[in-house]
Amino acid sequence: MIVIVSDFQFSIVLSPKQCVKDLILHVLGKLDIKSDYYKYCCIFTADQILPLTAPLYIFDQHAVLRFKLFDIQGAIAHNDFGLNMLIYAQTKQYIRSKYISLDSDILCQVVALYLCIDFGQYTSQFQFPLGDYIPSSILSVFRQSDVQKQIVTYYKQIPQMTKELYLQNFIQLIKQLNLTFVLFKGMENNSNVIFGFNKQKLLLLKQNESTLSDLNCFKINEENAVFKIGNETIIILCENIKLVKGLSEII
Repeated sequence: MIVIVSDFQFSIVLSPKQCVKDLILHVLGKLDIKSDYYKYCCIFTADQILPLTAPLYIFDQHAVLRFKLFDIQGAIAHNDFGLNMLIYAQTKQYIRSKYISLDSDILCQVVALYLCIDFGQYTSQFQFPLGDYIPSSILSVFRQSDVQKQIVTYYKQIPQMTKELYLQNFIQLIKQLNLTFVLFKGMENNSNVIFGFNKQKLLLLKQNESTLSDLNCFKINEENAVFKIGNETIIILCENIKLVKGLSEII
């Protein structure tokens, strides 16, 4: 499972079979995104964190190995776009020690939120300005002390949670924090389960696989849409549908 989340403008969820490199290039090209609008974002995996000059967050525990986008033999990694990326070993060790007891499915989902919200107290180790890497919309959330306490308390409980309880609590937490997030649950009883969070509204789309596979573009509401690219389903969650205008050309 891969979850791609931008600076709360649009979000994409897709399966590992989709070519991430081509998708990113297509999306950035079609949307004509201005580079100065976005800050640095990070590629978070279970094994490393790489700063990337692209308006996306990519979460997947095997993304680097699966798509061979990075050479991680040295401290500096170069991806196919020619961007320089620095691997922070301390962060790698921190993630591993923090989540080693979790299964990969839950790990893939929780690392993103934890780092986005709780990253602030660890930035001194990495010697970079927090604002250059974390979107201001996220900064404003975890700078609230009460939010930090909620996050820390919540994640201490995760290892004891069942998957069902984890998901239930995860949804509740996201709604409380009023964040935008997308979770692709995947196949469950022969159905695709998609959770989309838009402001305080929780969207749940459940479709039979055969029905969903026939969709070219399925509109959830005025602010969200589901697209079909090849055999993969892509869910677009955005606050302004105009931002995804043009994605239909990719299909």
